[in-house]
Amino acid sequence: MVVLIDALEHSGLVERRRDPVDRQGHEVNITTIGAKLLHTATNAIRVVERDLLAPVSAQEQRQFRNPAEQARS
Repeated sequence: MVVLIDALEHSGLVERRRDPVDRQGHEVNITTIGAKLLHTATNAIRVVERDLLAPVSAQEQRQFRNPAEQARS
């Protein structure tokens, strides 16, 4: 986990800050650049998912998006 956070921090996507309540701890916060990249990636995923699932029924799309819920039914 530390290696991943180090890489994200080095890329300017997150930053570590001292936890104001627990002085031994740190918070990991997304930066403005990280938030913009997350927004862009989320939108790209939605487009790909929409295109991928276009040929299947609404019920099959729900199963794809929520397999655990469908298993309980």
